[in-house]
Amino acid sequence: RFSPSGAYYAPSHASYETYVQYIRSLPINQMPEAFGLHANANLIAAINEAMRILRTANSLMPKTGGGEGGRSKDTILAEATEKFLGELKKPFDTE
Repeated sequence: RFSPSGAYYAPSHASYETYVQYIRSLPINQMPEAFGLHANANLIAAINEAMRILRTANSLMPKTGGGEGGRSKDTILAEATEKFLGELKKPFDTE
């Protein structure tokens, strides 16, 4: 057994179909125990992913001085959206 839960182990010598059945019985999303990690590894990975997303969202915010004569955040976001949508290629007709 390679994990405390017993989900990961080396199956005994058997037929090809038995190995395939064992592989299909494994969880689709591997648990940290499959790699010898603590159960909190999933939590840490989720926190790191959320922080990366928030850093990316923050980097998209304008870095202006906040004067009244400047463009608003909504205006900047709308302009960026229009630019990106304008760069998208038209859908390809497959018929």
